[in-house]
Amino acid sequence: MNHILLVNTIKNMLREKCPDETNQARLLSDLLGIQENTIYRKFNGNRQFSLDEVVKIAHHLSVSVDTLLGEQSGGFSHHMELILTKNMSEQQRTVYLEESTRSVFVKAAKTGYSKFTAVCKNIPIISYCYFGWLMKFALLKWYYFNNCLTEIAPLTEMHTPDEFSRMKEGYIEAFNSFRRLVFIVDRDLIRNYTLELHFFQKIGYLTNEDIIRLLNDLESLLNVIEDICRKGYSQNPQQEIAVFYSDIALYNDLYLVESTSVNRGILFAQGFTPVIHKDGHTFTVFRDWADSCVRSSNPICGVADSDRKVFFEKQFRLVREFRNQLNDSNTVIV
Repeated sequence: MNHILLVNTIKNMLREKCPDETNQARLLSDLLGIQENTIYRKFNGNRQFSLDEVVKIAHHLSVSVDTLLGEQSGGFSHHMELILTKNMSEQQRTVYLEESTRSVFVKAAKTGYSKFTAVCKNIPIISYCYFGWLMKFALLKWYYFNNCLTEIAPLTEMHTPDEFSRMKEGYIEAFNSFRRLVFIVDRDLIRNYTLELHFFQKIGYLTNEDIIRLLNDLESLLNVIEDICRKGYSQNPQQEIAVFYSDIALYNDLYLVESTSVNRGILFAQGFTPVIHKDGHTFTVFRDWADSCVRSSNPICGVADSDRKVFFEKQFRLVREFRNQLNDSNTVIV
């Protein structure tokens, strides 16, 4: 990426969208979780913004990543538009979500040489597809961040649309067809999830009963993932599943499909629908991002028994602590 152009664009957009007295370095320091002097080094060209940092900044400014990156050297342009869906009808959202996700997974799986990579802040979609309450909560989050909820109602009263259920079945069918699946999850997998439960309880969308059901599903899910990590596969021994945990905090979820005929990347950002990109240069950027996550990750599959035990002991402990906190309180968890 053209770093000078990127820095100038970020500064100009911050100047347009933020109050005049805003300290840009301090704002970006808080947003990215790095020191102010590091921001100044990036501003001066001594260090560069990473792709995940660019995505965070774009999300904060409510613009596409492409808007920040602009035209790149060599005639390339990273077409990474994150399309807001709040102006779409419910039918348009459903069609867009279904057409831009399930179809490409199914197509890639049918090639027979596909590899699927998910870099996940939270729970890999292939996992929670099997658990009804976790799937309901995923739908609730999608509705909430895309401004589709018109009234507050507990999760128990939430209806899962038939289209969503059919799409879930399509995901499972496609994922089961992949020869190789690689998941890189945030080391704070469960902490991230319980923070989301906390948030949605505070705003009235989750009751204590809802959370208990979700925690039960979460414990069952952890048992399944741990079993996969121990064996290296799920139900089909011919399908290899590798799971890693990341030593860096993940911000968005990146889903990557590689095959002989399909090279696609899907970026899930909070408040946006998934967007698929098929041009080769953009896919290379996605793949480089996923590879950097792999390099910073530790395996919790196969022979890495000690790492696996430490990782899952921590996750189960966090679920128990959250459950105990819930049981000790008759009100909203604070």
